[in-house]
Amino acid sequence: GRALLDFTCGQIAMEFGAAVGLGSMIAAGASPCMVPARRLPACSLGGAPRRLRARHATAASRRSPGMRGAVADGISLDARVYSTSARTGLASGFGGALVASVACTGSFAAVVRRQRSGVRTKFKVALRSLLDDLQGVWEDDVGNEISISGSQAMFSDGSGAWPIEREDNSDDGLRLRGTLFIGTAEGPKWQFPNGLSRSWVRPSPVAPEDTEWKQIFQQYKGELLGIRRKLWASITTEEFSEAATLLDAWDQGAAMPLGSSLEQQARLAAGRGLATGVCFVHRVFQYRGVVVACEPWCTATAAWRQTMGAANLSRGETQPFHHCIVDDRDRPPGQTTFVSEENIVPTDEARVRSATAAGRREVQVGHQLGRTLTWLPR
Repeated sequence: GRALLDFTCGQIAMEFGAAVGLGSMIAAGASPCMVPARRLPACSLGGAPRRLRARHATAASRRSPGMRGAVADGISLDARVYSTSARTGLASGFGGALVASVACTGSFAAVVRRQRSGVRTKFKVALRSLLDDLQGVWEDDVGNEISISGSQAMFSDGSGAWPIEREDNSDDGLRLRGTLFIGTAEGPKWQFPNGLSRSWVRPSPVAPEDTEWKQIFQQYKGELLGIRRKLWASITTEEFSEAATLLDAWDQGAAMPLGSSLEQQARLAAGRGLATGVCFVHRVFQYRGVVVACEPWCTATAAWRQTMGAANLSRGETQPFHHCIVDDRDRPPGQTTFVSEENIVPTDEARVRSATAAGRREVQVGHQLGRTLTWLPR
C-alpha cells in the first residue's frame, strides 16, 4: 500500500514538474504558442532542421541579397536559442518533478511515521490500562488463586511470583508464565503455545453477614485452641488435676461469643470438637490426618468447588472447612487436603506418624488460628 501511494505521488509530481518545465520554456521566450506550426520541429533537442533554415535564407535573399548571411545566421541562432530554451525547460521540468516527488514521498513517509508512532503510543497506553484493570485477586479454572500487584503475579500453587511482561514492540500484548493474554479486562484468558487456555474470574465478594460470621467463627475456634494448648501443657507437666478440668471444658466446648445468634451458636456447636491439632479419620476415604487450620466456609476457588462437588454435600459449601495434613501411611508424604466439617470424624485412636530421626514432626501453619504444632507418633 505504501509503495502504491509512493508511485502515485511520484506520478503526480512528474506532471507537476512538467508544468513547471513548460513555464520555464515560456519564460525563455520559446513558447510553442508563439511559433507557427511548421516551426514546431525546432523544439527538438537537435536544433532547427536544415530545410527550415534554407527556406528562410532563400526568402531573405530574395528581399535583400545583402541580408542573406545575416538572416541565415539569425535563423540558426534563433533555432539554437529555441533548442536551448527547450533543454532548459525540460530539465527544469524533470528537476521539478524529482524535487516534488522527493517532497511528496518524504511528506508521506513522515505521515506514516507519525501514524505508526501514534498507534504504538496508543497500544502502550492500552497495555498499561489493561494491567491496571488486572490488579487484585483472581481465580483460574483449575483452582489456583492469583494475586496481581503491579507487574507481578503471585500464584497459590507455591511457584512464587511471576513477572507480567509487556510486549511494547509487537502486537502480542501481555505475557505471563509462557502464556499470551487473549481475553478482556473483565474476562482474562491466557493461552499456552499448544492452544490450551486458562480463564480467570474474580472471587465472589464477601457479604457483610459473612464477615460477621467469620469474626464469630474465628473467635470461637480461638477459644477452643486456647483450651487445647492448656490441656497439652498440663499433660506434659503432669498436672493431671488441671488437665482433668480442662478436659471437661473441652468436651463442653468453649463459651459462645457475645452477640452471636442462635443459628450461629448451633453452627458453632456442631464443630465444637474440631480445632487446630485435632486428629481425625475421613468419613468417606478413611485416611487419617490432623487439622491445621479452620475456615468458616469453603474458601476454595469456584473451579475447585465445582470439581470436588462441594455444592452436593449434605451441608453445602457454607459449612466450615478445614485444612488438614494426611498421615504418611495412608497417602504420599506431605499431602494436604481441604475437608468439609461433615467428613471429619475426630478420634483419639488416630495419630499422625512421620518417619523422622527425632521421632516427631513439626509443621508451620500459616493461619491466624495455627502455630507450630508438634506431635509424637503413636
